[in-house]
Amino acid sequence: MEDDRMGKTVHGYCLKSRFSDDAFICNSLIGMYSKLGLQMSAEKLLYGLPKRDLVSWNAIISGCVRQNKFSEAIHKFVMMLEDGVLPNVVTLLSIITACSLMNQPMLFGWVHAWISKLQLGSNDFVVNSLVEMYSKNGLLHEGIKAFIQIWCIKGSESLDPISMAAIIRACAVSGSLRYAKAFHGLLLKQSFLLCTFLENSLIDMYGKLHQLDSAHNIFRRMKERDTVSWNSMISSFLKNNYPMKTLELLSELRLNVVDDLAPDFFTMSSSIQACAELASLHHGEMLHGYIVKSGIDADLILSNALIDMYAKSGKIEFSEKIFSSMDQKDLSTWNIMIQAYGIHGDGKSCFKDFMSLRNLGF
Repeated sequence: MEDDRMGKTVHGYCLKSRFSDDAFICNSLIGMYSKLGLQMSAEKLLYGLPKRDLVSWNAIISGCVRQNKFSEAIHKFVMMLEDGVLPNVVTLLSIITACSLMNQPMLFGWVHAWISKLQLGSNDFVVNSLVEMYSKNGLLHEGIKAFIQIWCIKGSESLDPISMAAIIRACAVSGSLRYAKAFHGLLLKQSFLLCTFLENSLIDMYGKLHQLDSAHNIFRRMKERDTVSWNSMISSFLKNNYPMKTLELLSELRLNVVDDLAPDFFTMSSSIQACAELASLHHGEMLHGYIVKSGIDADLILSNALIDMYAKSGKIEFSEKIFSSMDQKDLSTWNIMIQAYGIHGDGKSCFKDFMSLRNLGF
């Protein structure tokens, strides 16, 4: 509210000082109103301009997207074209976002055609957004097709790992093993040099597609592994119900002198969850001791994992102690604690926590 008043005060000063005739000042005011969510004020300024330029329209269109007015953003885009102003990368990124979130496949080809017409298909930001638009809306085939077309234009040497990772992530989200293997094969066929970042993405993809052998093969063949590499493999074992493999890999990480890496909070969270699955108090206590000794920050996810582990390992009093010491609790924290009391047959405490949860408005 204070920002709104300040913005209007600045606008008033510009009018009084005749600065409002300056195109740069007007565009700045339009951008300001759009960012403050005062779209009507921004549009009033826009329509009052003798000549609207790309900056003016971009501010209005991005403002519509920011306020989730996606249809309005498309409408403004059409108005911009009718005004004789051609879009740039900034415009198209906003329009791609609008089309994607509207989930209107009929618009995808339209915006893709504009990208081709303006020869912006080689821009990395546009590539990533375009691929994500298709894949998030269940059109992975079109996303990969778009990517390959761009690949042909740019050549494999000029494509960056971020663009590649976008496709790998899309394959994982889609659940399509066929596309995953086809794209991985394409990377190898084109002799694309895999970096650690991309190899990590492939491990994560195969893990999510339940292809642990493929994930593990990539992990073992990596020339250089970072913490994300280890975490991706550890998480893959855990999510595919191999808790013992998770702990074995953690042990290997701690003893590994080649990579010279230490477990972080994500590693420990996955490992504690593995202990919970195994109901292994011995391993759980050892890892808890390591967390304290190493000074790893016991964030919300890690604390929740510890509560669950102790409850499933028969030490609910330790779960209660961690629960009571937490400054911040989310819905998962309460659910884990309530479930813990249920496992141990403590109906009274279970009901008490449930009522506390309701009173907190969760």
